[in-house]
Amino acid sequence: MDSSSSIDGLPKGLSIKNNYDEQQLDLAITYFEMQDYSNCKIIIDDILKITEDSNIKESAMSLLDKIQNK
Repeated sequence: MDSSSSIDGLPKGLSIKNNYDEQQLDLAITYFEMQDYSNCKIIIDDILKITEDSNIKESAMSLLDKIQNK
């Protein structure tokens, strides 16, 4: 099996490499899409405490703003 066919079934835009912060952001986005805002916020709060990646922090804060506007 080649590598492209092994990821064909994955949703677009998710992180594939083993990056904990990106995986947590993906999880928060999934909770948001499921309208599980409570768990989404818990994950975002953790992301904001631990990440040093400014792009991930910015994305997490943007997602948090979307939750607060619900």
